[in-house]
Amino acid sequence: TLNTTDHMAAQAERYRDYPLLKVKLGGRGDENAIRAVRAAAPGPRITVDANTAWSLRKLEAMEPVLVELGVELIEQPMPPGDDDALLEFRSRIPIAADESCQTVDDVSGLIGKYQTAVIKLDKAGGLTGGIDLLNAAREAGLELMVSCMIATSLGMAPGRLIGTYCKTVDL
Repeated sequence: TLNTTDHMAAQAERYRDYPLLKVKLGGRGDENAIRAVRAAAPGPRITVDANTAWSLRKLEAMEPVLVELGVELIEQPMPPGDDDALLEFRSRIPIAADESCQTVDDVSGLIGKYQTAVIKLDKAGGLTGGIDLLNAAREAGLELMVSCMIATSLGMAPGRLIGTYCKTVDL
C-alpha cells in the first residue's frame, strides 16, 4: 500500500521471495519509494499502480526510472478524464487501464492510450461482463490483467477463470 518509503521497503523485504510485487505509488517521493522497494527486493517482477495520481509530466519523469528498475507495468497513471494525453506518449513500459476500463463499453476508448486492459469483475458486471470485456479487449489487441476489489476468496474465485487468459493476475 501507499505508505512511507521505509515502510514500503520493509514490506518489500518481507515479500522479496514472491514472484511479483505490485507497488502503490502516487505521492511525493515516488522515485525514492520505488528505488527503496527494488533495493529491498531485487528478484521479483514489479508493477506499479499510480492510482490516477500522476500528470503526464510526472509520468514522463518517472518512466526512465521505472525502466531502469525493471518495472514491467504502469497501472492507471492518470485520471480517466486526463488520459487522452497518453495518445501522444510512447512509454517503454506497458500502461494498463484500470479506472478507465470498467466495462466492455470502455474498450474502444483505450486504443492508442493503453496497452493492457484491467478486468475487475466487480466493475465489469460479474463473470459474464468480465468475459465480454476480456473478448473485446483481446479483439482490440490489448494485453489482459485481472484484478479485484477487496473481497473474500469466494468473491475472487471467478477471477481465476479470467486469469487463465491474462498476462498479469492480481487477486
